[in-house]
Amino acid sequence: MLLRLFRYAKLLTLGGLFSADLLKAQPININGDKLRFSSVEGKKLQYLDGNVNFEQNGNRVRCDQAVFDMESNFLTGSGNVTVTSTEGMTVTGDMLEYDGKQQVARVLRNVVLRDGDMTLRTPSVQYNTQTRTGYYLEGGHIINGDIDLRSGTGSYNAVNKTLYFRRNVELKHPDYTMRGDTLQYNTQTRTAGFFGPTAISSQDNTIYCQRGWYNTATGLSRFWAGARIVSKENTLSADTLSFDRNAGLGRARGNILLHDSVQDFSILGEYGWYDRNNKRSRIFGNPVAHRSDPGNDSLFLKADTFVYVQDTQAGQRFLTMFHSAALMQGDFSGLCDSIVYLVEDSTFRLFGKPVLWSGNNRLHADTMRVFLANKRLYKMELRQNAFVATREDSAHFSQMSGLNMDQWFGTDNKLKTARIMGNGRSVYYIRENDSLLSGANIIKCSDMQLAFDSGRVDGVRFYGAPEGNVYPMDQIPAGADKLSGFVWDPERMPQRALFDFVRPEPCLLYTSPSPRDRGNH
Repeated sequence: MLLRLFRYAKLLTLGGLFSADLLKAQPININGDKLRFSSVEGKKLQYLDGNVNFEQNGNRVRCDQAVFDMESNFLTGSGNVTVTSTEGMTVTGDMLEYDGKQQVARVLRNVVLRDGDMTLRTPSVQYNTQTRTGYYLEGGHIINGDIDLRSGTGSYNAVNKTLYFRRNVELKHPDYTMRGDTLQYNTQTRTAGFFGPTAISSQDNTIYCQRGWYNTATGLSRFWAGARIVSKENTLSADTLSFDRNAGLGRARGNILLHDSVQDFSILGEYGWYDRNNKRSRIFGNPVAHRSDPGNDSLFLKADTFVYVQDTQAGQRFLTMFHSAALMQGDFSGLCDSIVYLVEDSTFRLFGKPVLWSGNNRLHADTMRVFLANKRLYKMELRQNAFVATREDSAHFSQMSGLNMDQWFGTDNKLKTARIMGNGRSVYYIRENDSLLSGANIIKCSDMQLAFDSGRVDGVRFYGAPEGNVYPMDQIPAGADKLSGFVWDPERMPQRALFDFVRPEPCLLYTSPSPRDRGNH
């Protein structure tokens, strides 16, 4: 992204203007309108006045006046200083100084350096002909096409082909703005490095980091040390963030946190991938997710892998969790193989032997749909082999089963109403004075509806030629108290600690850099 700026690696390289061979000895062929010699305090000086100019190896220098100390090998020039290189780069200023012994040249006051469509303005430019390093120390302003860069200091090393910009670095481009403490650029590898607090802002997001690099040739980049990306709706942070601009792919490693500020929804994990073209993120490495709800019960999710998709055309966001999925909200929790969460609709779809617990109730079916309203459990749909068991005491369980089942919940997340549709079966225990169990109503019918109070069956309606009997507790037929498919396994119920993020052991599969990454760190 900085390619156009750094095409001009000679921005600060006055070596092309002042070579060591040129200024180690007295400049030759110096011309001027007036020339006189003088000796001041033992110093042999040459004074030139009016249209002073000299040329060496095609490099031209001119000014209005100049003084040359032949013994100290020190040259000063003033007035309309202009230096032109063989490549056509020019530096203008009010004064020129060259210390031949220290091999340092300076152009001072109102300095303007131009090379093609690039312009640098700074109070002074200094160049060391021995180390071949040029730098400015009093602030610089660079205009290069659509790039506008300012920094407190800057330097260029001609040996390792590296540019440095330091102190309050600000680079403005129509597509982004970068602010940082130190920016480095290597003209051979075409790689920019960031040191210290750095922010790169665009219309879509802002990237923050303490360290990082960006290769303008390959489009590869990596950010670490406080790396995060902040957009209008999401914030992504990780120990390391890597991107491939051309492929539109990103990778995150270590302590990943993806936060959806609109839904107040967060996903944590150890490894992640992002596909910009398909708006798809994949997070794995013991990932967990939670949605905070101050004053209410927070929602927690866990699985082996999370896939987050933003469908911009449909205006929907999907979170798919697969393999060993689990969820919890208050005393409502569940297990299954995979879950699909529709963010805008607050709807969950559970697949692969889903089991849910709510209070004294255990529910299972082939597939389930869970609906939330105002971030609370509102409705559930159980499809194919639906079954609900309610614990009445340590040995007895009310049960209902059928082909399909719909359930509605109260604001306390407790089951209020259940409706069975097709092949209905139930074992409904009757309480005497709402206390002791006095009998069981064992019945089958096409459809039925049950009402619950405090998690216990409070009433039943039967539809479609019901068949059954009411049995006293001591006359219940053997085996009739358990419907086919009954399971009671509270030991499987997810606990809160399951949803705490625990970093996995290092995996060589993800710690080894790809071939494209090698050589760019």
